[in-house]
Amino acid sequence: MDERDLDRQLVRAGPCEANKHAFELLVSKYQRKLTRLLARFIRDPVESRMSAQEAFIKAYRALPASGRQRILYMLYRIGIINALGL
Repeated sequence: MDERDLDRQLVRAGPCEANKHAFELLVSKYQRKLTRLLARFIRDPVESRMSAQEAFIKAYRALPASGRQRILYMLYRIGIINALGL
């Protein structure tokens, strides 16, 4: 099983109580990557971390509608939109 398959399995179940642990794994996997990306747009490290956290929350809520979209791209898109204030 490759990384993409693991992400798909974790995302497929959607946001329910039993899958919070699975989403926590996704957060720990991508949090640093997303925060570094957002730091390019937001020069304040605290704001970058807060924006990344907000992106994870929005992604969690959007899981059922995300379909086949890769979670990392979804996080990047949400994070950048938040960072730019769009």
